[in-house]
Amino acid sequence: MSEQMKAEDVVPAYLDGDMKTVLTSKQASLINDLKVQLSIDENKFCDPIIKLLIRLGYKPQRRKKSTFVIDFIKHGRIIIKFEIGHGSQLKFWIRYSACASYPAIFQNAANLRNNAWVKQGKYWTNHDINNCCGLCNSKPSLYHVLNDDGTTVYTCGGFTKHVPGITFEDVPDVLLMVKEQDYYFNEAFVLRED
Repeated sequence: MSEQMKAEDVVPAYLDGDMKTVLTSKQASLINDLKVQLSIDENKFCDPIIKLLIRLGYKPQRRKKSTFVIDFIKHGRIIIKFEIGHGSQLKFWIRYSACASYPAIFQNAANLRNNAWVKQGKYWTNHDINNCCGLCNSKPSLYHVLNDDGTTVYTCGGFTKHVPGITFEDVPDVLLMVKEQDYYFNEAFVLRED
């Protein structure tokens, strides 16, 4: 793990200019609490993502868990989670089920099926418009899972996916996927309420 940031080294660049009025002091404090726990490389990864999320109107919210987790939420929908797991390593979670295609690292994450949900019987294994669980408001947004035999299975897109091994080089892909998922959220939830 790289050198840790010190509290006095944290410069909230995402709060420059008009951004200062977008977050409450508690929300800005949450982001700073995250950043001081990250290595310099992890901060380099998170900064452009946090800036985009704030510009798009997502707000940080602390999740009560045994680990330090911040969800970025808009209209009740989580798009990204940053988690400082045991051992102080960053875990990155993203919802990208509305994206038409994924770069390899995200396809690999989608292929890691979350069997816990299937075993609990809360959500469908093969989730499509005919057997929607309702979490996506009857307009399914589905993860495309590639089976070993080359067939595609669709799984519930109502949740974020953990993306192991993600690095700064993946940030451009993350930013594009966030924009695409945000567009879906706006079309599926906000505009439908009018």
